[in-house]
Amino acid sequence: MNHLRHLAVAVAIVGVAALPVASAKAADPSGSPVTSQAPAQLGLGAGPSTLVLGAGETISTFTLYNAGNVEQTITVSAFDFVTDSSGKRVRSTEQGLFGAAAWMKMSPATMDLKPNAAQIVTVTLNIPAGASPGDHYAVAEANGTVTDAVWAQMHPAGSSGSGVVVRTHVAFPVTVIVRVPGEINPALRAELPVPSFVLCSSGSYEFGPAIINAGNVAAAWIPATGATDPVEALVPTLRLANSIGLTGGDSLVYVRNRDGTPGALTVLPGTTTKQQLTLSDVPLIASYDYTYKLPAIAADGRADITASGHFWIVNVQKVFLFIVLPLLVLILLLVLRVWRKRQDRRYRARLRVEAMQEARAALEREAAEARSVGPLGPYGGGSGSGTIR
Repeated sequence: MNHLRHLAVAVAIVGVAALPVASAKAADPSGSPVTSQAPAQLGLGAGPSTLVLGAGETISTFTLYNAGNVEQTITVSAFDFVTDSSGKRVRSTEQGLFGAAAWMKMSPATMDLKPNAAQIVTVTLNIPAGASPGDHYAVAEANGTVTDAVWAQMHPAGSSGSGVVVRTHVAFPVTVIVRVPGEINPALRAELPVPSFVLCSSGSYEFGPAIINAGNVAAAWIPATGATDPVEALVPTLRLANSIGLTGGDSLVYVRNRDGTPGALTVLPGTTTKQQLTLSDVPLIASYDYTYKLPAIAADGRADITASGHFWIVNVQKVFLFIVLPLLVLILLLVLRVWRKRQDRRYRARLRVEAMQEARAALEREAAEARSVGPLGPYGGGSGSGTIR
């Protein structure tokens, strides 16, 4: 459970998002009426995003903050949830095996919160006797709504109501995890179905490994700040070993924070989490042996869990760029060369025909001249008769 506490500390700072409905200046913190010079903003924040209660602990707190410029009426409630096939949380009307919403009481559950004001909310759990051992969880959700008086000021009778589009803002949910003492069952498995042959048309390929927590305790991987351990010992990773070294090397893929450090991950009991692991700049062709690894969690007695296999991948973009396109250019050059040679042959043949025609014409002219002159030349006389005496 200490591992989960580290997670709560790691995510304790939650961004407080204001919902700007129109460009505005902040209202007076005292909650003075909204004027036309200060259109309304609704914003509500909550943090930390995760509360972790160990065995025997029943009380914790989180803080709400009004980031808008109008007073809001805040209501806080808890609900259970399940995860769908994509890993998205969906509100559930049934408590389920690991639900804890029915155990949670918020104090205060309703409050009026002025602009820029904060309020600490106490979460008290009443764990029933006979509750199943392990980690149970629920979400605490805060909804902020402007009061009727403020709403009327923002929407006076006959006005178009410009400046405000919504009346309610929901804060980031706070996940509450509580451990019930008893037998711990850290049943965890990983699945990574990859086709034996993959065509990549976008230049990158996204794997979707699934982490299934069939046990009764949360699995959490939280890299310590400045940790020097190999990444594969800190968070789930996908190692790709390419046996065709000429077309790309090995790769290690894992979820990163914005600063490039390994990202934290928690998989609650009874849920399935799908990761998005992207192999960027896929080689033209590769033959990968892959190993998806969930590193050991010593606190819960887990050993390394792996899923492995083999697949071929072809980068269609690079095939077109480095094979198809050059081939098309080569074929075009060959066609142009053949066409040029054919044109040259036709040109030479035409020259030969013209030369032969000129030679024949010259011979014909010479023959015609010879016929017109006669056999005795140009001074030859005609024939005659006479007697020699």
